[in-house]
Amino acid sequence: MVKAVEEGMDYEALASDFLRALRGKRSQASFNRRLGKRSNVAYRWEAGLRYPTAAETMYVASRMGNDPVAALRRFHAMHLAGRAFAGAADDPTNLASMLAALRGDLPMAELARRCGRSRHTVARWLSGETRVRLPDFFRVLQEGSRSLLTFLACFLSPAVLPSARDEWARVQAIGDEIRDTPEALLLFVAMGLESYRQLSRHEPGFLGAHVGLTPEREAAALAVLSRAKVIRWNGRRWVLDRTEELDTRRYPDMYVPLKRYFAQLALERLDHVEADRFSWVLLGLDEAGLKELREAQRAFHDRLRDLGARNRRVEHIALVNMQAIPLRLGDGPGA
Repeated sequence: MVKAVEEGMDYEALASDFLRALRGKRSQASFNRRLGKRSNVAYRWEAGLRYPTAAETMYVASRMGNDPVAALRRFHAMHLAGRAFAGAADDPTNLASMLAALRGDLPMAELARRCGRSRHTVARWLSGETRVRLPDFFRVLQEGSRSLLTFLACFLSPAVLPSARDEWARVQAIGDEIRDTPEALLLFVAMGLESYRQLSRHEPGFLGAHVGLTPEREAAALAVLSRAKVIRWNGRRWVLDRTEELDTRRYPDMYVPLKRYFAQLALERLDHVEADRFSWVLLGLDEAGLKELREAQRAFHDRLRDLGARNRRVEHIALVNMQAIPLRLGDGPGA
């Protein structure tokens, strides 16, 4: 979710860089032969004279020794939890379905506007009626779900792509900051409070009081958000920089630490809220029931994200903490 990519990254150049990285140390002639091409498609792709479709690119990746199915499964786990990727990676229908799922509730007209394409064209891409070229595939990934960098990272390190290197380094630096100061996530959400936006000037401690942080922790979290450039000072108060968004899904190694942080936060607040705000249920289930429970948890998670996206007027900050855990020792992830 980094809109700065939209403003500073050339999707065509990125597509050429990605294809060049897939070729690796092979010569263009060797690359062409491996793909069964008589013409020098490598030169035309890397020079930006033409581009393969996204589906063709997945085939290229497989021919170059990559495993695009495994890469797409990793991507789905981060951005489409509960919708495991199945089928061939080079099937245009599968890729179109993925783009459609990533769009979520974003209106087609708005997605088309962000992409700089007609609504009809984008609709044909997402329906699979028209095969999408690689630069436009990248464009839809970014403008539809801000998931471009994590998609790239599922195949190779974006640090090797000249057109993505700087943005990737900046995003990783943000991750390091959030890892050390997870309270910044609380402040990021609190920045949308209507009561704060109505203040004539910033009041130290105001935001922290709404999420249970001391003024000192509030100041530290605001400093993190400022360095990450997701908020900016307008002369009177901090405001969200609408060219940026925080998305922890791009930091898979932070999943467990953040879950621990929010679980501990909920535990600390347990004695300070009404009893009915916390609940628990112990269930006896068969394998099918356990699978259904996990699917219900994922569906509820998606519904909560949609609820937050729809509520533009923020008056309260709420933490929803969910666990669905088999209690037998050894039933860890994937059990």
